[in-house]
Amino acid sequence: MMTVACLRYLQLLKLLGAGYVATSGRRPRRRELAAELGADEALEATAVDLRERFPQSLDRVVVATSSIEAAEEALDLVRPGGDLLLFSGYRYGTTLILDVNAVHYRELHLHGSIDCTIQDFRQAARLLPQLQMGKLVSASFPLEKTVEAFYASKESGAVKVMIEP
Repeated sequence: MMTVACLRYLQLLKLLGAGYVATSGRRPRRRELAAELGADEALEATAVDLRERFPQSLDRVVVATSSIEAAEEALDLVRPGGDLLLFSGYRYGTTLILDVNAVHYRELHLHGSIDCTIQDFRQAARLLPQLQMGKLVSASFPLEKTVEAFYASKESGAVKVMIEP
């Protein structure tokens, strides 16, 4: 079992054979798209208490938001011996209060993600045609309308906004 907030990860996990993938988020359009792209569940983040729903039962959790609260909650969702990936970037100086005793005795594996090897890049390039990336683009703007693109990215229905040169 896995929970993930990123629509790219959702597709990749399903493609690679994950048996159950749940997503959690606040934006209705992203939840609709998650269901369309194969999520077993697309949960409303503010309506479902994930700690009650998945108490230390998920094999892997991917946090793809810069919310420190989401990262703290994710620690309680991972099963003993499970993996937590902090995929999103955080502001410089952001700290996470971590119960290292729980990490130690539950044998949790914490991962960050910022770089990849050339082998990772090649594998991603091979998998890309199998993903429905076009569905993630909610708007596209020419380079001279970059300011408008940034405003559009903040709208509730936005998923990914492209700026094309």
